[in-house]
Amino acid sequence: MKWFLFSLMIFSTTDRIESLFKRASKWRVGSAISEVEAARDTLKNMGDSAVLMVLKKHIKTESLLELRALKAIMKEKHPVYMDSLRAYILSRDDTVKIAAIYLAGELKDTQSIPNLIKSLKDTSLRVKLNALMAMGKIGDTSCGKYICQSLKSKNQREVVTALSAITTMGYESCISSVYKKMHEKDANSFVKYAALFAISSMKDTAFVLLKDKLTQKIDFYDLSAFYETIRRMRKLSLQDTLVARKIFKSAFKNTDAATRIIAVRGLCQLSGEDVLKNFLFDETDKGVRFEIKRCLER
Repeated sequence: MKWFLFSLMIFSTTDRIESLFKRASKWRVGSAISEVEAARDTLKNMGDSAVLMVLKKHIKTESLLELRALKAIMKEKHPVYMDSLRAYILSRDDTVKIAAIYLAGELKDTQSIPNLIKSLKDTSLRVKLNALMAMGKIGDTSCGKYICQSLKSKNQREVVTALSAITTMGYESCISSVYKKMHEKDANSFVKYAALFAISSMKDTAFVLLKDKLTQKIDFYDLSAFYETIRRMRKLSLQDTLVARKIFKSAFKNTDAATRIIAVRGLCQLSGEDVLKNFLFDETDKGVRFEIKRCLER
C-alpha cells in the first residue's frame, strides 16, 4: 500500500511538471505572459531535480518555444542539470546536440567550451554552425582562435557564421584574416558584408587599420566598414573626427555612386552638413543627391 501511494505521488509530480512545462513553453505575448512566467517560476522553485527531469525529457526538440522555456528555467546554471547539458553536446543524436549547443550559448556557459570546440569537427554542418554561434554568444576569448580557424573553410556558410560569431564577441586577434576575407576575390557578397561587420565590431582596432588603408586608397568595402565602425564607437576624439571627415570628403573624388553614398552617410554621422551642401551643387547622381538631401533635412 505504501509503495502504491509513493508511486502515485511520483506520477502526480511528474504530470504536474509536464503540465507546467507545457504552459512555460507557450508564446510569451499578451495575456499569456503572466501564465508563462508563473509556470517557469514554479518549475524553478520545485528544485534542480525538476529542472533536470524537464531537460532529459525535452532536450530532443527543435521547438524554439521549448528551448526558450528550458533557457528560462536553467538560468541559475546549477551543476545538477548543467553537467547533463554539457554531456548532451556530444550526443550521437544531431537534434539533441543542436538543442544543447543552443542552450549552452544562450546561457553563456563557459564550461561548455571544450565540448563546443569538439563540435567544430562534427561531420554535420548544422552542428558546426550552431557551435560557432554558441561560442560567439559565450564571448570568451579562448573561443576566438577556434572560430578564426573556420575562416579557412571552403564552405562559405561556415565562413559567414564564423564572421558573425566574431562580430558578436568583437574578437580582434584575427582582424587581418577578416580583412582579407572582405577583399577575397572568390568570396560572395554575403562573406564580404559579414567580414565588413566583423571588422566594425573591433572598434578602435578597426578604426586605426581602416584609417591607414583609406588614407592610401578609397575602397567601397573599406569605407563601408569605416562608416560602420564609427557608428559603433561611442565617441571620437576631435583629432579622429577631423581625420574621418577628411577621408569621407576625399571619397567624393573619382569614386562610384555607391561609394559616394557611404561618404554622405559618414559625413552626416559626423555632422558634416556644411560640406554636404557644397557637394550637392556638383552631384549629378540622383541616389547620391537624395542621400545628401535626406541628411540635410534631418
